[in-house]
This record gives sequence, C-alpha cells and structure tokens, in this order.
Amino acid sequence: MLSTKSKRRAVLSTLLFVTGVVSAIVVYRTSANNTTQNPAQGRRVPLIVLQSSEPVIRNDYARKTLLAPSKDGQILYSLDTMTGELIVYEKNGKPAKKVGDSFFNVEAFAVGSKHEFYLAQSDSTVRIVSSDGRRLNAFHTVYPKSIAVLGNGNVVVALPFKGKNLHLYNGQGLLLASFGDLRPFDANQTENQFLNEGRVVVGPDDQIYYISTYAPQPYVSRFSSEGQLLGEFQIEGEAVDLQTGFTNRFLNQKEFGASGGFTIITSASVSPETGHLWLGMNGLSTQGTVYEYDQTGTKVREFAFITNSNNKRRNVTDVTDMVVSGNSLSILTMGGTYAFEISDGLIATPGRLP
Repeated sequence: MLSTKSKRRAVLSTLLFVTGVVSAIVVYRTSANNTTQNPAQGRRVPLIVLQSSEPVIRNDYARKTLLAPSKDGQILYSLDTMTGELIVYEKNGKPAKKVGDSFFNVEAFAVGSKHEFYLAQSDSTVRIVSSDGRRLNAFHTVYPKSIAVLGNGNVVVALPFKGKNLHLYNGQGLLLASFGDLRPFDANQTENQFLNEGRVVVGPDDQIYYISTYAPQPYVSRFSSEGQLLGEFQIEGEAVDLQTGFTNRFLNQKEFGASGGFTIITSASVSPETGHLWLGMNGLSTQGTVYEYDQTGTKVREFAFITNSNNKRRNVTDVTDMVVSGNSLSILTMGGTYAFEISDGLIATPGRLP
C-alpha cells in the first residue's frame, strides 16, 4: 500500500509487478476545462518494435541524466546532474567534446539556435552559456521544472504558478507572458498544482507544446510562439491507461494532507523534420511506450523497444528521456541511452512482441 507523511519530501520509486515487467514512478509531495477530443484519436495505430544492441551512451543507475538535441537534431547533448558533466555526442554516439564539468543543480536544459545552452537551475535561475562553456547571461524565473528555447532566444519555463502553466521570458529575463490555464483535477490546492505540472518542448516552427506529467487525464496543449492557444488533445493508449489507473488509486487512497501521484508522461521530443510530437512513458513489457502524434493531435504510431546488451535481451519499460531526429530515435533508460533506427522496425501485435 502506498502512503505519505505530512512532511515527506519528494520520493521516487519503481514498482515491479509479477504479471509482466512494468515501470511506474510515484512522486510523493507535502506541503476543468475539458480537453478537445480529436475524432481520429480513437483509431488503432500500428505498434512498431525497434531493436538495438549496446547503448551509445552508458550511464550509472544511481545518476540522473538529461538529454537535449541541437535545433537541427544532428547533435545529442547529455548532462550528468551528479558529476555536472555536459558532453556533446554525434548521432552515432561518439563523444565529440566535453562542454564543461561544473553544471550542477540543473533541473532541465535546452539548446539554442547557435548551440548555446540554457540551464534551468534549482535556484530558479536560467543560466545561458556558450557552446564552449563560457557564461553569457543569467536571470531569475519561476522554479524551472522544464524549459524550451524559441528561435529568437525567448525562453519558455514550465511551472504551475499564479494560475498559469507556462511563462515566456526574453533573453534578458523580462517576463513577456504567462499562459496555459491550470485544470481542476483535485479540490486540494497543493495536489492540484502538482497534478498540473508538465514539460515544454518547441517545434521547428516555434510552436510550443505543453505536455502534462502527472495529470489523471493526460493532455497536450499547443500554443503559438506568443502564447495563443492553437489546439489541445488527450493522450490515450494502453500504457497511459495503466499509469492513470495507478494515479487514480493513489488519489483515492492518499492520506489527508499529502499530495503526489504517478509520473505518467516521462519525456517529449519534436521531430525537426516532420514537426511530429513524440511522447515517452513507462508501461508493461508488451506495450508501446513511445507515441507519435502529428500536428493535428492524431496518433500516428506507437513504439516498443527491445535491447540486446551483453547477450541479455530486455523489453524496455522505462523510457526516461528521448530525442528524435530524422530516422533516428535515442531513448534514455536506467541502463543507458540506446539509438534506434525507425525504418528497421517490425509491426507487432499488442501483447505479443517478437
């Protein structure tokens, strides 16, 4: 049984079920507008299985790693939040160079059009450094749970604050706009703010996507570069149903005064070529754990992943982060970052992966 204490700080744990390997991250914390339904959302889509061998980037299980792509998707950046190392990788996983080794207390980061780095730090500061690690600027924001950068250098920070989920700053730190209304998921204000947390990514045409992380009804909102709402859609699928089931049980059974929930959507990336939105999550070993959506909010494909490392075959159930570019998909798991070629995928029957 899950329980919380009134003053417990955030805790992450992974649950394993005997009926099939499944990953679920639960977060404990202390202290609606309906989503527009796309008529095409309910249709069945292909489940594609991708396979990979050794990880292109190895990471320690005990460390937290963050990924980010260059604007053109040709370069992959990996930040080890424990060592503070920020390393540039070529698409084949070969390290190109180390940018620096002193980037600590980073919650999220993004890469600008000139390969400069925007580091969202836990002291509510956005730090901007050049491609060779030189400090360019820094400014204060709301607490930056997730961050994205527009082509003109404006910065979008994601955090529920004063009734809005997204906050747009210029490169000097001036707040330009706040947008994206909080949704009424729970009567408890602290719990509702937590359930409204999400991540932000930007498409090739500077459209802004806000993706819920913990919401019991997961959704995506799409905005213009100035913050005008362009569209919304629900995130649906078997892996999502599994995680929202955990969430709803938790919300019904949690102790008075506690707040928290399960991490439903773990990662997001936008293809620089197609503008499609890719979403990662945890799920059963027989389910798709990455969904691809076009710009209308229609699901195009689901993906499942198999790795063969040191002659050990594993179905990936823990998609922690990802980057998509062209025909390549990089998936961060607890065992490392694997590269998959999308064109090599095999169509599978749900529940019966090869």
